[in-house]
Amino acid sequence: MRGNHTAHTATKAHSHWLDQYFSPYHQRFPYRTVVRCFCQISFTLLLAVGLLTGCDSGGGTPPPEDSTNQPPSVTISTPESGSEFSRTDTIRFVGEAEDPEAGPITGEDLVWESSTDDVIGTGEEITAVLSADLHVVTLRATDESGQSAEDTVSVPVNGPPTVTVNSPSDESAANRSETVALDGAATDPVNGDLSGDALEWTSDVDGTLGTGEAVSAQSLSPGPHTIALTATDEDGQAQSDSIDFVVEEQGFDVRFRFLSDLTPSEKATVRDAVSSWENAITGDLPPYFLPDELVGEDAFDKRGVDDLAIAVEVSDIDGAGGTLAQATPVAARMSGGDFTTTTAGLIQIDQSDRSNSRLETIIEHEIGHVLGIGTLWDDATSGENSVAPVHEGSSTTSAYESLSGSDAFLLEGVPLQLFGGAGTSLAHWSEENFDNELMTGVINSNSENPLSTVSLSALEDIGYEVDQSAADSYGLPSLQITRFGSSADATLSRPAAANRNFGTPQGGPVDSVLVAGSNNDRLWLPNEPEGQVFSSLVRFELPSEIPPGVDFGALLSLQSKEINAETPDHQVSVYSAGASWSESNVTDANRPTRQDSITSFDFQSCDPTCGQDSPPVVTGQVERWLNGESNNGLFLRAPDAVSDSTFSLGVYNRHVQRSPLLRPYLIVVAQKAAGQVLARDLKATAPSKSSTRGKLPLGDDILDRKIYGTDPQGNVVKTIRPQK
Repeated sequence: MRGNHTAHTATKAHSHWLDQYFSPYHQRFPYRTVVRCFCQISFTLLLAVGLLTGCDSGGGTPPPEDSTNQPPSVTISTPESGSEFSRTDTIRFVGEAEDPEAGPITGEDLVWESSTDDVIGTGEEITAVLSADLHVVTLRATDESGQSAEDTVSVPVNGPPTVTVNSPSDESAANRSETVALDGAATDPVNGDLSGDALEWTSDVDGTLGTGEAVSAQSLSPGPHTIALTATDEDGQAQSDSIDFVVEEQGFDVRFRFLSDLTPSEKATVRDAVSSWENAITGDLPPYFLPDELVGEDAFDKRGVDDLAIAVEVSDIDGAGGTLAQATPVAARMSGGDFTTTTAGLIQIDQSDRSNSRLETIIEHEIGHVLGIGTLWDDATSGENSVAPVHEGSSTTSAYESLSGSDAFLLEGVPLQLFGGAGTSLAHWSEENFDNELMTGVINSNSENPLSTVSLSALEDIGYEVDQSAADSYGLPSLQITRFGSSADATLSRPAAANRNFGTPQGGPVDSVLVAGSNNDRLWLPNEPEGQVFSSLVRFELPSEIPPGVDFGALLSLQSKEINAETPDHQVSVYSAGASWSESNVTDANRPTRQDSITSFDFQSCDPTCGQDSPPVVTGQVERWLNGESNNGLFLRAPDAVSDSTFSLGVYNRHVQRSPLLRPYLIVVAQKAAGQVLARDLKATAPSKSSTRGKLPLGDDILDRKIYGTDPQGNVVKTIRPQK
């Protein structure tokens, strides 16, 4: 019993259980009336309940207290049934409940619950914001004995419809010639299913496509689309669902997105630059979707890509005359764990060079990098730490060998650019070997830059279908240059260190150098007495033969580290070595003999580059090796010291950790039998960097940016940096 309800005293014990039994009627009828009515009950009934002494007797056993408890009465007064609301409305709910035995029920014993939103509050009055739906709101009251009762009210809360595009599926594609079947559905939270004009299909490219649950869309524009189904209810509330969709066009198609404020003329130049690539690439590529990592960036606002999407922007790179432009793929298709064709790329044009008269050629070159030349071919290149890096793609090598004069290149593969920064070397064809071809590291400012079959074949090795007949007319220069790095070298010293080996690094000053001369000032062996004499050995791996009908010449390239000369005689003599030797074991005591004198050079003029200012010509010796003479390498010796004077030359050996161009190497210049390769030809053709007269160096034009390898749905499978 509730605290405000007082039990009868002992003098009224005879009526206590009656009060409980008839409590539902206690408030409606006087107590005497209840007793009078009860006395009229038949004797049989009284026997059934154990009452044998008459109406006024206090004898017998009363029933359990809760046997007469009645459930509460519950009423919802607000809102009225049928009232409509919006999903943004704050709705007031008011109700009351009465326990027949104890009176009003309040607080947490009154619980409001929505058929959609579950419990929304407790108490006689609450406010709530309900989701859009047709709600059945229940007020449930529970008394102290656990009996409960409830009242309900229907509360429609209007909101935008629920919309679903059933087909096509998200991130799918169709050919331009196909009719695309659009199917969808929408449901209003209050009024149910919507149809007819309430449903509108649109494309962000082609506009309105039709109305209704099902629409057949014909002749959609090629390229990426966002297709949306929008449903509008009777109250004007609308909701949409959309999919990313690609309409494929036959052939290879490149679409540009201009991020900067390029002029109409500049945009036209960019579009013209891609024409040679679009003509050469014939195979239609499967549509792909860009990874989430790119979606949302300014460069890529649409996920679907038919063949290739390129973003173009103007950027402050390095001022006029430096890097003219930069480029890289940013997303590429995957096949068998390897990167293949590009789906999206980025080109940056230097702000200071955007007015360059060769802008179209520059952009054409950068599109080649976006397609994958120099960026996606890392598995097909070798010689990263070599003086003769090559690209070894099978189609590319065959195309190179088929060009006039190509068999004068003496290594297997296509020669790559050796000089330049990280974004130039290994990412372009060798300027020395290709001259004005489009994908070398410079642009010829006063001549054409043809697109060769070699570059198209490189695309073929990456995964594109190409038409070789679309290549420009092109022939290799008559002179082809090959470099052969040192395969073994060692410094020799006497007399104090005559039995010491200096062929492998041992933590001393001669670890990275080959020395010829004297050491009266302890420059090279500070812990040995003055008066040490030095000489050196160096050996090169060469091909087994020169191709028939090829003339060649050979130079020795040495890069000086330090020169110390106090005498007028600065000559270093070059001999052939008379016997085989091991880099890790040779000493002055067991060195091979000197044989034929080959040449000599003034080591003082080697500052800084012996092999370039006055390169020693060693053609005759290389020819003898190729004709069968044992290749024991070269012997470098300087004159012995005069009195206490000092003179020595230290050149870098093959163990130097810096650029491979510092290491000893042979430069072999060959040509088809059109005439003898003369020494002057060698010296004119062999500088470390080709002359830039009449040329525009592209600089380090590979952007250092992640490249995402994706599956067709845009899921990232692999991530790399472009080869640099």
